Amino acid sequence: MARVVANPWRTRAAVVLVLAAAALALHSLRDGSTPTEARLEAAAGNGPCRPYRKVVEKAIVQPNPPQLRKDQLLRIAGSVHAASEARGGDSGARLLVFGVGFDSGVWAAVNCKGRTVFLEHNAIWLGKATKKRDLEAYLVSYRGDVGKPEEFFAKPWLMEVPAAIEDACWDVILVDAPTGYKAGLPGRMESTFYAVSTARRCIEANEVEEVTIYLHDAQRPVEKQIIAELLTADDIKPLGELPGKHGLLSGFKNVESCQVPPSPQFNAEQAVRVQLDALAANNQPWPQHGIQTAYEWAVDVGGLDPSLYFGFPKDLYHFDHFLGMFANKLPELVNLQSYDILGNAQELPATDDSPPTWVVRARVVGGAGVAQPSAEFEFQLRRKTVGARKGALMTHMIRRVAQQ
Repeated sequence: MARVVANPWRTRAAVVLVLAAAALALHSLRDGSTPTEARLEAAAGNGPCRPYRKVVEKAIVQPNPPQLRKDQLLRIAGSVHAASEARGGDSGARLLVFGVGFDSGVWAAVNCKGRTVFLEHNAIWLGKATKKRDLEAYLVSYRGDVGKPEEFFAKPWLMEVPAAIEDACWDVILVDAPTGYKAGLPGRMESTFYAVSTARRCIEANEVEEVTIYLHDAQRPVEKQIIAELLTADDIKPLGELPGKHGLLSGFKNVESCQVPPSPQFNAEQAVRVQLDALAANNQPWPQHGIQTAYEWAVDVGGLDPSLYFGFPKDLYHFDHFLGMFANKLPELVNLQSYDILGNAQELPATDDSPPTWVVRARVVGGAGVAQPSAEFEFQLRRKTVGARKGALMTHMIRRVAQQ
C-alpha cells in the first residue's frame, strides 16, 4: 500500500515521486481559464516544439539563466519528455510547477504540447512574470511557517488551490516554491504535501499511472524533515541527489507496492523465490506485477546513477525503462512455467570494490513462445543499506549462465 508518513490517506497507489523545489524564483498569474492550444503555442514561442536538450542548452546561456544547474534541468525536462512520450507524444505532459522564475520558459517550451500550470504566492512576482510570457498561473496562499514546521507535521493540512485545477492530475510536479530560507516564510511543507496527496488521488482514480515530483534545496534542515515525514515509506525509492550551486536536487520514486515487498526477514533463496513466483504469473493480480516485483526487489534501480542490474551500466531511472529491458533481456523469466533453485545460496565476502554478495542460481523453464525454453540464471543479491528497506537482501544483478 502506497503511503506517506504522517499522511492519513492510504492507497494502493502507483506513484513515482521525484521531488524538486528550486531556490527563490519569480512567479506568474493566469485568469483561471483552461489553456487553449493558442496559449500553449504562445508559451512555447509560437513555433514547433524543440528537443528538450536544446531548450535547456539555450536557457543556460541567457543573461538571466535558471538557478537550477544544467544537469538538474535536464533531469526534470527528461521526466516531462518521458511522460509526454508515455501519453503518445501528441498531447504532451501535464506539468504542475510551484513557483515561476527564469526557468519558466524552459518548462513551457519543454512541454509545448501539454498543459503547464504555475502556482505562486507573491502577487508582485506574478505580475512581473505575466508581462513577459503568456502562462497559465494562479495566485495561492500558505498558512505554514518554516520556523515552526512541527505545527504542520503534527497534523498536515491540504492547501487550497484554484477551482480550475482542483480535480486536475499531473504527470510531473516541480515544487519550486514557496520561499523557505528563514523563519516567517511559508516553506515547502504544504506544497510538497499537496503534490504527494494529489499524486495519490489521481493514481487511486486510475487517471495517471505514475507521477514524478522534484524537490530542490533538499540540503536544508526543513527540507530534510519534509523528506523524513512525507517521503519515507516502504514503497518509496530514493532516486539519489544532484548537487547545484543554488541547492541540492533530491529525488524519490514510488510505484504501486508489489504484493510481497522486500524485507530483512527473507534470506537470499527466499528473496529469489518471491521474485520468480511473481514472474510466473506476470499479469496477476494486475498487469506487469511480476516485472514490477523484480523492480521493487532491485537494490539500485530507479536512481540517478546507472544500474548494473542487467550486467552492464544502464539508466533504469523510470520503471518503463526497466520494464522494456527486462522483457527484452530476460524473456524466459516472464510468465515462466517452472523453476528449480540449484544448491544453496553462496555468500561472497566484501572486497575493496563491492559489499558482501549472496549468489543464488536457478534453472527456469520459460513460457510459451520463448526462443530458449530452458535457461539458467544467477541472482546476485546485496543488502539495502539505507531507507525503509534497510537490511533487506535485494537483487543487484541477474546474469544468464552460459549453457555447457
